[in-house]
Amino acid sequence: MTPPEHTPLDDLRDAVAELQRERQESRDHRTRVQTLLTLAGAAAIAVVLGAVSVRDTVLRVSGGDLDTATGARSLLGAPP
Repeated sequence: MTPPEHTPLDDLRDAVAELQRERQESRDHRTRVQTLLTLAGAAAIAVVLGAVSVRDTVLRVSGGDLDTATGARSLLGAPP
């Protein structure tokens, strides 16, 4: 018994299977990128909220005097 010959239909099936595999890989890649972008956005929001919280705490402790809060007065000396 001889093995069946490779036909153009087999070539088409192989090409379709390859395209489906590439499409799935592309979809998986897009999903990973979207997940990473979402995580980066969440991290950025956390950083901003943390910075605002620190700023508010420093201003509250300094009595709202931004020069004292930032240390500018100690660096620049007393105002004229």
